[in-house]
Amino acid sequence: MSNIKLVHSGGNSVSLTTPDSNPAANRTFKLPGADGSAGQFLKTDGNGALSFATPTANTNSLQVLEQFCAQADGSTHSLSGGSHTMTNVTAGVSLTTTWEDIGGSVVNYLPPTGTTKVIFDIDFFARKITNATGILFVCMSIDDTANINALLQNTVGAEQHNIHYRSVIHIGASYTGGASVGQFTSWNSAKKLSVKARDYSNSYNMQLHETSHTPHANWSTGGFASGTAGSGANFIMKPVIQITALGSV
Repeated sequence: MSNIKLVHSGGNSVSLTTPDSNPAANRTFKLPGADGSAGQFLKTDGNGALSFATPTANTNSLQVLEQFCAQADGSTHSLSGGSHTMTNVTAGVSLTTTWEDIGGSVVNYLPPTGTTKVIFDIDFFARKITNATGILFVCMSIDDTANINALLQNTVGAEQHNIHYRSVIHIGASYTGGASVGQFTSWNSAKKLSVKARDYSNSYNMQLHETSHTPHANWSTGGFASGTAGSGANFIMKPVIQITALGSV
């Protein structure tokens, strides 16, 4: 194996050498006639002619910069802005006319640099209690300020519902509306994100997380092997949240 050795005046050298395996044929690489610009790279035309070229710019303005999904089970997760421990939801919650955070939905979140949209998703269980109909209100909260454009109202006639809720927060120079409309010109420190809920009145009561049926009375300990006899035993259905940061790098 042959090589070209270029020796520095200080004594050390830089070498150009042939491939580890014998080439299929003789190869000639023709160097460009001038130096390239900063940030350019050396490319080939496939016939041995080398030239400097500029990397292709990323034209995709939206990419997933970070995505976090977890159940409200007390688990801890690493995010770009620091670790987060999920609330462990272990009991049902009877709503009132006072807004309160849905269990597991609170995250103090700092998105990665370059983020222009934060999408917040939550799946949770709700059911009407004591009344023929329940009325549920759900809203995105940023530092305990309601995003008034993100209100969800659900009238529950059937006893139980699995509910999916989504809200989008925009970031950029043109988004000057503030937390009340889910807009920020910049986001450089952690903000408390949560989804809050309440019911309409004492005549339309709602409860979260606790279902009144399971596949079997021993479901919590036996899972699929617990048996086939359905049960009226109550069970806590833990919410699941997902945060997606979109932007460019």
